[in-house]
Amino acid sequence: MTTDIQLANILLRLPLDMQGMTLEQLHARTSEPAKERVVRKDGAPLDPGVPSEVIVPVWLGLGSDEISLADSGIMIADFGEAFEPRLKRQFTAHTPLLLSPPESRFAYPGGSDEPLSFPGDIWMLACTTWDVFGSGPLFEAFPVTLDEATIEHVEMLGRLPDRWWCKGEDRNNWFDEDGRKNVKESLCQWYGNSARSQNQRFTEYIQRPREMKRFDKFSIEGEKAFCDMMTPMLMLEPSERATTEEVVGCEVDTKMGSPRNPENAG
Repeated sequence: MTTDIQLANILLRLPLDMQGMTLEQLHARTSEPAKERVVRKDGAPLDPGVPSEVIVPVWLGLGSDEISLADSGIMIADFGEAFEPRLKRQFTAHTPLLLSPPESRFAYPGGSDEPLSFPGDIWMLACTTWDVFGSGPLFEAFPVTLDEATIEHVEMLGRLPDRWWCKGEDRNNWFDEDGRKNVKESLCQWYGNSARSQNQRFTEYIQRPREMKRFDKFSIEGEKAFCDMMTPMLMLEPSERATTEEVVGCEVDTKMGSPRNPENAG
C-alpha cells in the first residue's frame, strides 16, 4: 500500500501513562480545554455549519530538542490517499507538489510510464527524512507550481529521463539541453542562474542551522552516509530508486550527528 508520507502525517504517540486515562483524569492533568469564539471580521452572522467556537489544542509534550528516544514513538496518520498498486492504477499523487515524485506529473494512462507505486513512496520518504533533519525543505519554490517543482528537481538532480524531458516545452527558459541551469536573460530578475546541489542544500539547511543552534553537526562520515542514503532514494527514474530493504540497510543511523544540550555545548 502506498501512503501520503509527509511530516503532517507523522504523529508522536501519547505518553504511555496517558493512554488509559479517563476524560476526568486527562482534564485534571491538562486543565479544561481552552475555547475561543468564532467571529467574522465583518461582524456578520456565521454561515450555516460553521462552529460557534473552537478548541485550542492542548500542549502535551516537550520541545523537539528535549524529547528522548524513549518518548519518540510515532504513528502514521491520514490514510485517505493510500491505495494498493496491485489493485488500483493511479497516476497522480494527491500530495503537496514539492513532495510528489516526478512521475506523478508525467505519467498518464496509456503512456509509457507505469502507474504510481512504491518508488513514489521512497521519493516522499526521502523528502520527509530531509524535513526531519533540516530547517528548510529539500525542494522549495514560491509560488509552488508543477513547473517550479520540476525546475527544482532538474536543478538538483540533473536532466529528466528523455521521455519526460521532451514534454517540457518551456525547459529552454531555465536549462540547456544537457540539463545545466541556463536561465534566459529575460527571466534572470526572478530566477538565479546558479544551481544548488544536494551537498550545498545539506550545508545550508542541515549543517549550518545545527551549528547556529549549538547542536552537534554531522561528522564527515555521517554526512557521507546521509547523502549516500538520499541519492538512490531520489533517482529521477522510478525503477532505479532504492527499495525499502536497501534504505533500511543504510549505515546512516550509526553515523549521523545527534543534538546535544545547548547548555553543555562548548
